[in-house]
Amino acid sequence: MSQSSQPRAESASASTAPTLPPNISIYTGAAKPQLLSATLFTRLATTALEPSKLSAALREGGDSNGSGAVGSYCHQHHTAVLIFDGAASSTAGEKDSSQEEEEAAQDRHHEHFRDICLRLKDADIGVQYGRCVFDAGSAIAAGFQLDQLKSGDIMVVDLQQIEDDEDDSGDDKDKKGASDDEDDDSDIDLAALGDVVSGSLS
Repeated sequence: MSQSSQPRAESASASTAPTLPPNISIYTGAAKPQLLSATLFTRLATTALEPSKLSAALREGGDSNGSGAVGSYCHQHHTAVLIFDGAASSTAGEKDSSQEEEEAAQDRHHEHFRDICLRLKDADIGVQYGRCVFDAGSAIAAGFQLDQLKSGDIMVVDLQQIEDDEDDSGDDKDKKGASDDEDDDSDIDLAALGDVVSGSLS
């Protein structure tokens, strides 16, 4: 009896997994503190048609959304990549070296940028430079809003995609009713993620 109910329970838990809107992704990697405290952000818009192809390129050497090497400094949002870095925390007596730390963080950020670009090149994935943002001082400036959830995971909202969707909706008013229904579904799905602890983090 207990054996037959176990698959049913697993199926029920799988069916309750939230379905996210296309402009939202979740960062669950081990570098959550680094993402929240980052001071440098670069947004790469790629030519990948499928997120899975971009994932495969980034997984070479580390999981883009996990605790691997790449996941410690970037987050994949569908076909875009958010690279993040920040100055290392100063210990007692080293506060006067903040400028050196900022320069080191910038150098490290550029190294990470080159690493990602090489991975994209090896996978025959291009970069849409007109839609990229380089060396932004906040996640908002790079087109992303970061919201920390109660679970500790980070909800990443693509503000650039929201703007694109608003432009598209202006050209296609006939689909307004359907769009409203989708927004209602999104509210339900996001509620399943839990309460937001802090929002609009940069």
